[in-house]
Amino acid sequence: MKAFRTAITYTDVMKTVPNSNHDAVIGALCGRIQARLARNIPVLFLVSGENTAEIASGVCSAITALSRGETGKLKLLFTVGLLDERFGAPGHVDSNWRLLIEKGLDPAHLSAMPILAETAGEASLEKAVDRYNAFLTAAVKRQREGNLAIITLAEMGADGHIAGILPESPASRIDCDADLMVTGYRSALFARITVTPALFRFIDYAAVWLTGSDKWPAFDRLSSDLSVHEQPAQLFKLVKETEIFADIDIRERMGSRPKSAKTQRQSYA
Repeated sequence: MKAFRTAITYTDVMKTVPNSNHDAVIGALCGRIQARLARNIPVLFLVSGENTAEIASGVCSAITALSRGETGKLKLLFTVGLLDERFGAPGHVDSNWRLLIEKGLDPAHLSAMPILAETAGEASLEKAVDRYNAFLTAAVKRQREGNLAIITLAEMGADGHIAGILPESPASRIDCDADLMVTGYRSALFARITVTPALFRFIDYAAVWLTGSDKWPAFDRLSSDLSVHEQPAQLFKLVKETEIFADIDIRERMGSRPKSAKTQRQSYA
């Protein structure tokens, strides 16, 4: 089946940072977040789970420490939410939000926006999607008006997926120019709630954690002109600034560096 086709404007440069570790990612994110908070610009920090949960909690702890004595202000300016979640009752065993809490996230000092909020008896996939879509739609409006910065932390999967956007999934077919910011669908393992491709053009900065040799084929494919349906990680090319933090020296990989994503128009086939 042929993937959807859409014209996308690439902006800025997608940079790769070799020989990175958690501290490097935390430092990059904290620098950008704190620079905006210091100017009283609200920040929405959207994160995922798995191998990025510890990094995300580290960022939140560092921002909290830097804002010590200004908890009230931090709650007004700094909100933490999710890029994706596995549907179920709040706190279920496979929940990304639960993993963040287990890794040390303390919502007491900042504003928290988990995707799962309804009690078990009231929960439905549709309700959760509608609620979070309304939240992110309002956030995008503020970002477009210059009243909010959206900063994200994600990991690229070995199959090229990002957040809950799996290759060949219903989420991967949503147009990048759509008004829908959140969707839900059932994959082989989970009922998933995820941001859509349409959100990425409103992200101000994306940090991507790349670890494990199984991810390198997907990294190499970033230099190809693939559709989002084939490789959702192509969406990082839409972000105003993307940094891929790799835990090895990419120069050892025979120059397998993504092409610069400077302003150009690209048709996704």
